[in-house]
Amino acid sequence: MSIIYGPVYLTQSMYAPCLWVTKITSSNPVVKASLPAIVDGTSTTLDKSPFNVMANDYFFEFDFSRILQTQSQPKPQAQTSIFGANFGQPYLTANPDIHGDFLGLVKYFVIDPVTGLLVLAPGTDILTKEYALSGAPQPFNENQGFNNYCITYAGNQPALVTHPLGLSNYKPICDTENEYMTFLPNDANLNAFNIMTFDSNNNLVETAVKKFTGNNTFTPYTIGVGVPNLS
Repeated sequence: MSIIYGPVYLTQSMYAPCLWVTKITSSNPVVKASLPAIVDGTSTTLDKSPFNVMANDYFFEFDFSRILQTQSQPKPQAQTSIFGANFGQPYLTANPDIHGDFLGLVKYFVIDPVTGLLVLAPGTDILTKEYALSGAPQPFNENQGFNNYCITYAGNQPALVTHPLGLSNYKPICDTENEYMTFLPNDANLNAFNIMTFDSNNNLVETAVKKFTGNNTFTPYTIGVGVPNLS
């Protein structure tokens, strides 16, 4: 038994393919693979027939993205912690509700050559993945993972919501507007970041340092960066 292929990103949107390919070698016919998995505390099972057979090698393909979309909490219509409950207030919080872990155990079933019955083959393949539970689907021409957003060093890395033209461009907002930015710390030693505000002429108005509790679990953080949120 082995995992031939798995998701290539450290953490990803639940709207991106969450694909695994597994293989089992057996002299007895392998009829199906069963993937019991836990998503946000809810157990679900996906059964698959082999999509390819080469001699005694049986290959199975699992794309769990649809299960993530339907089983994950909170539901897309629910307000998540990336938005402050009270507008116009300072805001900095972890967002465990938009992040989760996937755990699955692939079990294989073969036909017993003596009884002709379907029996469980020995051993399992373990599938695990970090994923973001919410967020709009990423355009097809963009990187489908969040690797570039995982902050593992003190540097100028992007937030999950930033200017569409990139880091070198500023996103204009009104001085009464609430604005929130989400980022993915992945280094327990990172516990603060710089906030820089600019006027309409791109002149630096003020620089401040905001501390947070670092983590290396990909749990997102959101900070309010609008003028009312920083006052």
